[in-house]
Amino acid sequence: MSHALCNNTSNSRGEQNDHLRRAELRALQIKRRSYRCMMSIFWNIGVSKEGAVKTKLDLLMKMPEQAEKLDTENVMASAPESFRRLLSVFGEEATIESLIQSVCF
Repeated sequence: MSHALCNNTSNSRGEQNDHLRRAELRALQIKRRSYRCMMSIFWNIGVSKEGAVKTKLDLLMKMPEQAEKLDTENVMASAPESFRRLLSVFGEEATIESLIQSVCF
């Protein structure tokens, strides 16, 4: 009987340690997320009664406060306007592709 109690105690401790490890991992994941920069593209497609299709793309940039302080060239603030200029020159597909390449490579 004492052997069974020991096993239950060790399982309980193992479960507690496992729970603590999971909680620490969640805290690290939340901390990592708080330092991430994020780009979102909003694509609005409108169709008139006559069937004319008009698209509008906007770029939204989000950055944590700590990172904003490091952006002395105001890249994040000027990114949406630069994105719109690229759209007018290259079109939607090439602009999105160049944005992805600039971030990934």
